[in-house]
Amino acid sequence: MPSIVSASSTAPWRRELVSRHGYDAFEAKTLLPLDQLSVWTQPLSFTIECAKACFTSAVTHGDMTMACFAACHQVINFLTRGDHLDGVLTSIERGLAFVRKTHFQDVEAILLIQRHYVEHLRTPVSGHWSASDVLPESLLPAAPEQATEQTSTMLFLVLALSWHGPLRLRRIPAGGR
Repeated sequence: MPSIVSASSTAPWRRELVSRHGYDAFEAKTLLPLDQLSVWTQPLSFTIECAKACFTSAVTHGDMTMACFAACHQVINFLTRGDHLDGVLTSIERGLAFVRKTHFQDVEAILLIQRHYVEHLRTPVSGHWSASDVLPESLLPAAPEQATEQTSTMLFLVLALSWHGPLRLRRIPAGGR
């Protein structure tokens, strides 16, 4: 039976192959999809390393779009791994500082939603929670007559959070993981 080679054991070889053939500028564009797919097949530590390497490569080669997406993915990966919420908030703040310099408003909105979600997880529940509590007014999309081109992205995020919010299994205490 053939052995299965893990993605992490081939990572140095893939990087060398990219470098040898002059595709360095495309490294980040390959690492981000690897981050997205590896979450299903590899340990989360590998997925997190892909997102970090994507960010570093993207910044090195001037690909600010990929760097912004990688910053967002790092937060998602930290939440998935169950990292301490204080550390996740620190990552979100770093990501926001970077993304704001690039003026990538859609990713900034995603990071703001992630920050709101983490802050929500840290706040004790008081009374009944509903989907209308998902986002503050400042993060809701503009009315159609005031809409910008980012409205479709924001509307999708609001709908996704509204649908998934009630399905949340447990809350994480402020001092806990």
